[in-house]
Amino acid sequence: MVNSLGMRLAGISDQVWMCLHETRRQDFAAFVEAGGRPVPDPSFEQTGEHPVVNVSWEDALRFCLWLTESERAKGTIRMNQFYRLPTESEWMLAAGFENTGAQDFTRARQLVFPWGESWPPPPDSGNFGESLGTEAFRNTAPVRSFSPNTNGFYDMSGNVWEWCADPFEGASDIRVLKGGSWRMHEPSRLALNRKIGNACGLRLPTYGFRVVLVTENTVTKGDASEF
Repeated sequence: MVNSLGMRLAGISDQVWMCLHETRRQDFAAFVEAGGRPVPDPSFEQTGEHPVVNVSWEDALRFCLWLTESERAKGTIRMNQFYRLPTESEWMLAAGFENTGAQDFTRARQLVFPWGESWPPPPDSGNFGESLGTEAFRNTAPVRSFSPNTNGFYDMSGNVWEWCADPFEGASDIRVLKGGSWRMHEPSRLALNRKIGNACGLRLPTYGFRVVLVTENTVTKGDASEF
């Protein structure tokens, strides 16, 4: 499934589709051009294909609200469909963890990465801290620069931390982030089954997001894939 911005999504459940890649600068630029609130540019250069950074959890929610309204107006999605941030459990499904809750995996002692349970990461496995020497990008990399996981999702580890919908440890003003970033070189920060939390309004050059499209009520995955 491809939306009007060219964002590609794939189903992770009967009524939820997740974007295969992180939200790009060009996607967020369309939101700003339509009257959305801009975010600060990072200190490093990016193209439209790089993930947008310096976005807070609140910025990401505003983008999702705008995208929902825009796509409904164009008839690209139905009125019972909407965009939002993924829950941690949905993010874990896309990362390849099946049939159990996110908390079960995050409590597990063994760290799991897109390439398995070994450390350090192999060459070209993702955009990580420079000291790991896995690739040549000093900051963010264009989305889809590395191979996707078995479910077709890109950059589930590295590139940018991704905001999720969930409160962190029950604190409503602190939200979950998953996946690590281009600065991270510690195993616990790049493991798929670990997370961090930070304030909803915080903007950092390592923070970005990806979206999910949700269908409410009776519309099935087969119906929505027609768009």
